Amino acid sequence: MSGRPEGSAQVADLAPLSADELADIEDLAHDLGKYIRFDARWEGPEAPLEARWLARRRDLYETKKGQDTVEDAFSIWERARPSLAGGLGAAPSAARVTEAMATLAEAAPALLGPPPAEAEVLLAAIDAGTTAVQEGLRAWRSWARAQRGGEHGEAARN
Repeated sequence: MSGRPEGSAQVADLAPLSADELADIEDLAHDLGKYIRFDARWEGPEAPLEARWLARRRDLYETKKGQDTVEDAFSIWERARPSLAGGLGAAPSAARVTEAMATLAEAAPALLGPPPAEAEVLLAAIDAGTTAVQEGLRAWRSWARAQRGGEHGEAARN
């Protein structure tokens, strides 16, 4: 992934994003945005607690599976962060995704054990966090595409 140096430029003063920067956000939107709620979509509120609990665990701790690798959502996020600074980091949605990931990092470790008495509250917080990540990444990707196209108007700033 590529990076762009941090600067004090306003969003409207930034040069259009590079193809590499756009690819970086597209990759993150796919790897994190698509899979952070992949199993949860099959285990709705009517599913047994244990099934919902395990689905959220898989979504956050087995987010991206390769032939010989498994990455959790937090590793994907941390690996991507350096290249998402600078121009890409100027998107208002970048802060929303960062905040949602921090919230998830606090709640998610509970998923590694059996469901506690407050499991429903934790699941609701995790669902809210993963939804916020998905929505933020969609907005961020749209913003990046608009920036790449040279659109610097208010709508492009999301």
